[in-house]
Amino acid sequence: MSDRNTKEQTVELMFNSEIKNYVDILPEPFRTYLSRVKKWEAMHPPANIEEFSAPKHVINHINNIRMRMMQLKIGGLKEEYGFSSGVKFKLSTVIQAIASGKGLSSKDRPFLRLTSDIKHSVTLLVDFSTSMLKYIDEIKQSVYVFAEVLSKLQLSFGVYGYSNYLWIIKDFSEKWDLKSKSRLFGLEAKGMGPESIAINVAGIMTQRKIEKGKVMFVLTDGIFENRLQVRSVVQSLRKCGILVIGISLFADISDVFSINIRNIEDLNEIWCHDTLMRIYSREFHSDY
Repeated sequence: MSDRNTKEQTVELMFNSEIKNYVDILPEPFRTYLSRVKKWEAMHPPANIEEFSAPKHVINHINNIRMRMMQLKIGGLKEEYGFSSGVKFKLSTVIQAIASGKGLSSKDRPFLRLTSDIKHSVTLLVDFSTSMLKYIDEIKQSVYVFAEVLSKLQLSFGVYGYSNYLWIIKDFSEKWDLKSKSRLFGLEAKGMGPESIAINVAGIMTQRKIEKGKVMFVLTDGIFENRLQVRSVVQSLRKCGILVIGISLFADISDVFSINIRNIEDLNEIWCHDTLMRIYSREFHSDY
């Protein structure tokens, strides 16, 4: 707790105030728990940098996902996914070449490379409650892979977890460095996780970002404390311009997340799944 900066203290104050509107509507045992402790804290997990060792066997996954997203960025996948960016003729140059009767050459630079006019923020929210124990190692590895890609693509992103606390693994204002990586791999799945509160607060933090495109991934086993409440929160965030995508390793979540993926064969490759690539293309019409 001693290394929290002003930004994170603000997050904690906001987080604690946000749950006041939810305590009464939560089912047991969450209502008794939150009423007893009066707050649900936001904090950094312990960071054991000396014990952290980056997984080497996921390098190919990182490179593959990065390459796919870079292809999407320059329009290399526009035919496959209906993407609108990429390369087109520079009309004035073409007309001038035709009018002169000389034709086009590479020196004329007849093509215009389109660049992005939209930057995106990405929020990764991970369920670290006890019910995730079976999947948590695979989840942590997958989050690490995608965070590496986001960092290399220089996109703004935050990584958070939830159980008895809101775990600030990497705040938007922080770097993806050894400290944040060791926080991720040091976290254990235990305790209770009221999803509706976690998703709502993560959504508020996402909404404050200046980027026009905002996407939040919620990684879960699909077992929620109040499915109707979670769905209501997801829908409200969508109205605020945040694209919320649910990724479930166990239960069906289609009744909660209108955009969702379930039963993933290779979680390390989920981030360039065809479903998500089409969503990136349709929602942002720009690089990712």
